[in-house]
This record gives sequence, C-alpha cells and structure tokens, in this order.
Amino acid sequence: MDAMIARVPQSLRSAFEELRLDDTIAKTTRDLRQHQLRWWELHSSNPEIGSIDTDCLRAFQTAASKAGLAADTVETSISFAMRVIRAAADEGWIEKAPKRPKRLISQPTKTRKISLAEFERFLSAMPQAVQHCRTRSVEWWLAFWAVIYFTALRRGNVEQLESRQVSSEVIEVRQFKTGGLLQIPIHPVLKRMLGSLPTVGRLLRIDRKSLYRITKRAGEIANVVGISPQSVRALSARQFERAHPGAGRLILGRPFPGADAYYFDAPEILRSAIDKLAIPEALLTEEERNHAVDSEKALLLIFRGLSIDNRATLMTVANSLKR
Repeated sequence: MDAMIARVPQSLRSAFEELRLDDTIAKTTRDLRQHQLRWWELHSSNPEIGSIDTDCLRAFQTAASKAGLAADTVETSISFAMRVIRAAADEGWIEKAPKRPKRLISQPTKTRKISLAEFERFLSAMPQAVQHCRTRSVEWWLAFWAVIYFTALRRGNVEQLESRQVSSEVIEVRQFKTGGLLQIPIHPVLKRMLGSLPTVGRLLRIDRKSLYRITKRAGEIANVVGISPQSVRALSARQFERAHPGAGRLILGRPFPGADAYYFDAPEILRSAIDKLAIPEALLTEEERNHAVDSEKALLLIFRGLSIDNRATLMTVANSLKR
C-alpha cells in the first residue's frame, strides 16, 4: 500500500499525463487540454489531486471568472478536471471524486448581429483596406472571411486548416473548443477561392493585430460596425438556417437532440443548405455573377408561366424560408 501511495501523481497535470487520457484524440483537443491545465494552475492553488474538493473547485470558478474567463470556458475546464479526478479514483489513487459545484450561468453574447448586406459592403471594401498590406493579398483576405461564412468555423479552427482538408468535397475538422468532429460540404465558390492559395502548411494563419487592423479599416471604409469572426460566424448560422431548417444548428456543431438525431440526416441537411446558401456578390467571379443572373432570369420566366394560384403558393413558401 505504501508503494502504491508513493507513486500516485501529486498534481492534476501529473495525473493527466500518467493516465494518458487523450492519447487517441486530435492534436487540437490535446492543445485545448494544455490550455485548461494552465488555467487550472493559474487560477487555483494547484493542490495535490487527493486534496481537490468541492470548495477547491468553487474557488477556481471564482478566481477564473474574476480574471475574465467566460463562464463556458470555466465550466469546461472544471469538467476536464473532474474527468481526471474520476479516472484517478477509478485507478484507486484517491478515495473518491468530489461533488461538482453549482455551474456558472453563461452570460448572453454581446456580439452585434450583422446583416448579409453589411457583410457584402465589408467585403467590397477589402481591396481598398489591404492595398498597403505587404504580407497578404486581397484574395487571401477574401478567402479568410469566405471560410468563416461558408463553414461557420471559429477563428482558431480556420487558422488550423490545411490544404489536405479542403481537397475533397467535404471539410472535416475537429472543433478546437468542444472537440467535436464536423464534416462540412465545401461550397464550389469556397473551393475555388481556397484552390488559389499556397498549398504548403496552414492556409489562413494570421496574427490578431493584423486581423484587427484590416478588419477595422475595411469596416470604416464600408461604414459597418461589429464585424468580427464571431459576428460573421453568427451570420453564417442564420443563413444556413434560412437555407434549410436545422442546418444552422448543425453548422455550429450542435447535433439534433433526442429522437431528431435518428430521424434526420444531418449530412444531407447541410448539403441541401449549401446548395441554397446566399452568396455575397464580392466573393463571385464575373462568370459566376453572370451565371447567377441567367439562373434568376430562367426562374422569372418560369414564375411568369405559372397560374395565379400557383404563384401565390410559391410566394408563400418563399416568404416562409426568409423568416
């Protein structure tokens, strides 16, 4: 017994490393675990794993929240700590895991909602905004924002994208924040834009200062406020939802609840939404714009050939999709 007690890891980090819980998961998730360990060490007394009790976890909640960590970030860090502690208890290293403290209440987002028209104006201002940018071209910046719009990925995941992930018809990515696996059909416009980028290493890596500077400049030129990766992600989710009910939830990586997950085909819903997704004009080539105009003319001719009753039915359906 004394020998077993002597080899018990002393800290949460050493227990995590000894248990080897994340050997088979994606690198992005392992990186997230390292962040969570650092937050734990920074905002707790970092006690021995056998001394971690409910009061210790509650103290971490308080200290991390005061330091500016979001409630969801704090709670996912506690979930990770509890996972390690329970695994240590299963190994017999500690007597039992403590009770988890009451969860923090997430505050509603303060990100301003932007419209598709505002996003289009922002993209149209990009050439003027980046004319003095020495490291990134207009095409690069448009591709950066196009990825967020067509995939609703977080900035961290966008920066992790490699050419091999966009070479097929589906972008497969492990979410950096949640660890969930997403399979997103790639829009033809996005595939064309990414195909023009360098094919070595990560496609869209950028530092925060450059992103802030170019975003601010383009917003001022377009007279649009509130543009950020998060606001464009929210816009993307709304557009996916308008294109196909349920697609907005799926593109954010939130699966259908309960029985809906069995009865609905998530990949097919996303493919259907991609086909109907509104495309900002600034992302289109002249040929693609002309094709879109020709398609609209063909639809108008079909509409004119319908009876009055059929027109009314079609308009009702169209208006319900816009909501």
